[in-house]
Amino acid sequence: MYFLITVASFALILLLVTNVETPLLRMLAALFMVGGFSICAMIITGTRPEQFIGRRPRLFQLGLGLIIGVALWLPAWWLIIVPYTTLNTLIGALPLSGLTSSADRIALLIQFGIVVPLLHSFLFLGIIYRAAVGWKQLTGVLIVATLYGLFSLFSAEFGFSGIVAYFVIGFVAALSVYFTQSMWVGAMVLVGFSIVRPLIGQAELGAKLQTFLFPVELTPDAALFGGRFLLLVLIGTFIAFLCLQGLRLSVEKDAEPVPFPASKPGRWWWIPLLLVLILVIIIGWGEIGLRLGTPSFSNGLITP
Repeated sequence: MYFLITVASFALILLLVTNVETPLLRMLAALFMVGGFSICAMIITGTRPEQFIGRRPRLFQLGLGLIIGVALWLPAWWLIIVPYTTLNTLIGALPLSGLTSSADRIALLIQFGIVVPLLHSFLFLGIIYRAAVGWKQLTGVLIVATLYGLFSLFSAEFGFSGIVAYFVIGFVAALSVYFTQSMWVGAMVLVGFSIVRPLIGQAELGAKLQTFLFPVELTPDAALFGGRFLLLVLIGTFIAFLCLQGLRLSVEKDAEPVPFPASKPGRWWWIPLLLVLILVIIIGWGEIGLRLGTPSFSNGLITP
């Protein structure tokens, strides 16, 4: 199913990215591919939704998950900007579509900040997680994080620059599910991470943040490793770490480690993932070709 979703998302973005606003395109991809295929998989296998959702979380656990996602937003952006600017310098600039839209902030929040991450949560933190932990719990966390990181290639926005950042977000979200055995807590991590950008991207706060992070006395490259940017990255990482520890300690000592059996993948599970790897290589080759076609550093920085 993951292979089918990646292929379908790639085809949709390839056909429509120049004609449809990026946030709307990502929401449509999530609705029709991620949501549609997930529902079909449940119907075919006769699986009840609660088997993927897990325990009912407590309210403060959902709050901690949301805080984790928000706190990781700037560290994740730093992990995107650094490889992006490095590749721009070493190979060539990559034309990016970005989160530009004529829609108002409420529409962007609903599309980009709520609908997309919730649907992604059901796929990655529900269906795929429950299959991956059929081997081992922490192995399942790493598999989910890896697949979530690779799925950033199909966002039509960051290319290879987004893999590390989205791996970190996927890892923390899956680890939240591992601690609480509830998909909803991990979903709140993804929602918290996703709502920040549309919330401040078109607001005065976003302009002030950009001015603070990239002062005029420093070049953009120097600002990335300057005290202001690194301090906020460290603060966000520390807050996320504390909240993650809070989730780990919030689970009752007598709670069962897994409230329902995890389904182990069949013997041919590696074939579709091999095809995904081939598709990733093709996309990577295409990105290198695009960068070589624009060898000058003409795109500037991606800024929050």
